[in-house]
Amino acid sequence: MNRYIFLLSCAVVVSLAAPNAAGAAPKLKASPSLKAGRLVVTLTSKQALTPKTRPRSVSVASGAATYKLKRVSSAKRKSVWRSKPLAAGQLAALGGKQVRIRVKTRAGALALKRSVPAAAPAPGPGGGTAPAPPAGGGAPGANPPGLTLTRDDAAGRQALAGGDLLLERTESGNAVMTYRRLFLYANGLYRFEKADWNSVSGEICDSEARREGSWAFKEGYTFPERGGGVVVKLAITTGGQTADDVLAFANQDPGNVYVGTDLVPFERNPNMRDQC
Repeated sequence: MNRYIFLLSCAVVVSLAAPNAAGAAPKLKASPSLKAGRLVVTLTSKQALTPKTRPRSVSVASGAATYKLKRVSSAKRKSVWRSKPLAAGQLAALGGKQVRIRVKTRAGALALKRSVPAAAPAPGPGGGTAPAPPAGGGAPGANPPGLTLTRDDAAGRQALAGGDLLLERTESGNAVMTYRRLFLYANGLYRFEKADWNSVSGEICDSEARREGSWAFKEGYTFPERGGGVVVKLAITTGGQTADDVLAFANQDPGNVYVGTDLVPFERNPNMRDQC
């Protein structure tokens, strides 16, 4: 009887000392980044996450500021967390800086120090990088091909005076429809999103492509070709960085707006809503 009690006591002691006991935080790799105007932390594990080791909360501290993140996706060995949209000053303060990441799990808490890479330049709605500002304040970037531009800021402002400018481009692929949506709100807020749709999964947003920030009018131009129209140069600020982009309004095609120096057509959609 005494021998049985001794063995049972040993088993209890071994169990309490086991590596998976509460307080033994899991080994996780944390990768912070700045995407679409938010702070994003991607957590990965070599082992499959369990209810005990799965991250339950994530926060990031930088100087005196602390950012609480929300989980946006979760897989067997990975979870992605992101902050609410941040102001340009906050993003600039985070880019290139070392931050302190705290992860809480049921198995224990984990504290890591990581550096946040500087935000990448914002891509233009057509898929490429928005053109850099031209030297000397001339016509926008590499001029849209085949257009003779004459400076006219009044015409440029008038082209944008109709309230919110909501633009959408649809591209067809093999059983997949890709939507690019550009939101230029009258209050100066800017948003770009990309989503794929198919009959099996429905619409899936591309969180990596999403951009949020602000826009401001810079310059306006008129052109006589193709029935005439107006070109507007905008300053787009996302992720703490500002780049120029171009919109072209053609008199003969009022239902579309052409975006970027490649004049990628986007359809006006006044009923479009932010869905990502």
